Amino acid sequence: MSETIDQKYQGTLIPTFFNKNETQGIQTSLQAKVIQLWEMFFENDTALTPQKVGRKTWILIKFLLLVFFLITSLVALTFWLWGIGFRSGWELRHWLAVEKPERSQVIALFLKVLAWPFIYAINWADNFVKKYFGWEFKVEFPAVTSSEQQTDTTGGE
Repeated sequence: MSETIDQKYQGTLIPTFFNKNETQGIQTSLQAKVIQLWEMFFENDTALTPQKVGRKTWILIKFLLLVFFLITSLVALTFWLWGIGFRSGWELRHWLAVEKPERSQVIALFLKVLAWPFIYAINWADNFVKKYFGWEFKVEFPAVTSSEQQTDTTGGE
């Protein structure tokens, strides 16, 4: 009866590292699990999971940084445009109050302000074509002197 009790409880209660009848050691369940875990950890399939997690995390971080950059840029652009509008309005009011221009000068300034983006766009396009294609196209308008302006405004007398 003592042999059956020893055999029955031999693997569960006391880990046996060496059996008297065999010359090689016997692995306990803990050792077997450690070896199994070690082999599973170094399999090729196991390395794919952290790589996928790393890729997805990097994509998520890049997306969040892009959203943060866009929101920050939108806020900065809003304040920039607000500053331009505020400064332009302040300078216009100051110009109107101090210099008291005529109606024709105000209309001329208004038309210059409307033409300003187009002038810069044409200059940018001209520089772009000159830089990347080597083409240069110049149109020179004759300069208008102040005496010619006065004769045009007075009706050509």
